[in-house]
Amino acid sequence: MSGFTDAFGSMITVDKIRDWLFNAQAFYGTASQESEANATVDAPCSIFNPANSGKNIFINSWIVSSGTGSLAGIMFATTADPAYASSLNIQNAKAGGAASAIVSHCSFVNTSQSEPGSGEFRRLYNDFSQEMIPNGFGILLPKGSSNGVSTFLETYASGIGSQSMAWLEF
Repeated sequence: MSGFTDAFGSMITVDKIRDWLFNAQAFYGTASQESEANATVDAPCSIFNPANSGKNIFINSWIVSSGTGSLAGIMFATTADPAYASSLNIQNAKAGGAASAIVSHCSFVNTSQSEPGSGEFRRLYNDFSQEMIPNGFGILLPKGSSNGVSTFLETYASGIGSQSMAWLEF
């Protein structure tokens, strides 16, 4: 993150991230349990930062998991909110903290959906669980830009799965 600063020109450091946590600017979200009735399902989750949110969104964790064994996690950059049928379960990391500025733009669906035709930037295969964002890395959705990320959990057997993510808003 060398060279990236917050709105006041301060370098973003681990201490700065802790400040955001203490100031109720850190969030967790999950698709809860995704029940897959068919052997192969491409179930997506999306975090989208609309132009009018007034916040930068820094996604620092995104985990896909499946109780059925093998899975693929496929990430796409998006410029339109896919607005899937169900809302993510979102919690402020500070107990009693305010709601996320993008709460109405975080969604998922349990049923198989078509992947976007372009924008894929990460594809990982694993058994049971995969961290889509490497440790020490992240995805920045700048304020005013109308950008997002959709991640598809592709399963290969009937069963359950989930996607969980964490982000900062500043």
